[in-house]
Amino acid sequence: MFKKLFVYACRVAGSLGSTSTSTQTINIANDSDFELKEIRTSGVSGVMITISYATGENMSNISLSSGLIGAGQNALKLFDQLIIPKNSQLTVLVDNQSGSATSNFEVQLIGFKLQ
Repeated sequence: MFKKLFVYACRVAGSLGSTSTSTQTINIANDSDFELKEIRTSGVSGVMITISYATGENMSNISLSSGLIGAGQNALKLFDQLIIPKNSQLTVLVDNQSGSATSNFEVQLIGFKLQ
């Protein structure tokens, strides 16, 4: 099986105020399934992230803290294989609980397109 490194990302453009939320969408391309290997964020800590399928099923039983994931320099590495089917839609809820506004917060899903 051929794997191609790929990154899906969504960005909360502009400023996200303290105790505010933003909902973003990531569309997985219809050409191949996506094997998720790690999640990265950029911006301040104190931001909670919930990733779910458009069907409503969450990828995790809890929200993920950007402090756990790291502000760009680290990543939350997945130990088990997680395949996201092609043509899927993901919803990313970004909840700023940091106590201050944050700007241009980004979530990156890093992995491989499977062909």
